[in-house]
This record gives sequence, structure tokens and C-alpha cells, in this order.
Amino acid sequence: MSDSMLKDVFYTSVGLILKGKEKVEEAAKRFVADHPMNKEEGEKFVRGVMDKAEEAKNDLTKMVEEAVEKAVHTMGLVTKKQFDELEKRLKESQKK
Repeated sequence: MSDSMLKDVFYTSVGLILKGKEKVEEAAKRFVADHPMNKEEGEKFVRGVMDKAEEAKNDLTKMVEEAVEKAVHTMGLVTKKQFDELEKRLKESQKK
């Protein structure tokens, strides 16, 4: 799996997470509209749901990042940072 392919998987996952957040907010607002509660209770409910959605998004993002890192390591791929460091060392050694 190429580095660009891993990035595509990661960004696609993040996009799905963000899209899911929008759907959660819409569902929370529909719930408030369908269930009698005062404005303060409704706002508190939506904020609570959105906080939980944000927490879930962060957890999922972390899991995706860890999975990508593991895949890169398992496949023996070189990261951009590692490549840049090796390139720098090579250029420095060529100057000598």
C-alpha cells in the first residue's frame, strides 16, 4: 500500500467522521423538536450530544491514525520524516 493510498484512507475516514458529526447534530435537533422540553433543556441536550460526538470523532481519528501507523510499520514503509532525514544525511555526506 503506497503512502498516498494510506493518506487517502485516512482522509476518507476523517471525511466520514465529519459527515457523521453533521448527521448527529441534525438527529439531536430533530429529537429536541419532537420531544417537549424548554429551550434551555433543548440546547443542553444538543450540546451534550455534540460533545459526545466530538469525543467519538477524536477517538475514531486516533484509532485510524494508529492503524495507519501500524500498517506503515508492518509493511516496512519509510515515512516522509524518515525519508527527509536520510536525504539530509546523504546530502551532508556527499559534501565531505
